Amino acid sequence: MDAAQLKTRLENALQSLSFVTAVDLKVEQSILEGQIFLEYDCFVQVYYKSQWLKFSFSLIVQNQRIWAIDKDNRNGWHRHPLHEVKIHEKIAEKSIEEVVEELKTVWEEFKTKK
Repeated sequence: MDAAQLKTRLENALQSLSFVTAVDLKVEQSILEGQIFLEYDCFVQVYYKSQWLKFSFSLIVQNQRIWAIDKDNRNGWHRHPLHEVKIHEKIAEKSIEEVVEELKTVWEEFKTKK
């Protein structure tokens, strides 16, 4: 998938999330990057490079990554569980819609422990 297509799908998937306050995503050639701003001054850092099939979707709180789903050449698709970001849990490939759905679940868990 190219970066522009992923941006469109991601923006569509985010529309249903009430805790998203703003979206700032940019596409330049084969790269999608930017932030999804959330309540409580939190954000999701997004990076995708279609040329290398690298994907990173990280929840950031107080400048610390607390959860992520990544895909890279070394580890393949993997999750960094909430508050245990040094752990790499192997996972099956996920669509951007599935990643957003998992963000929704993680956000609910984060809010209850906040």
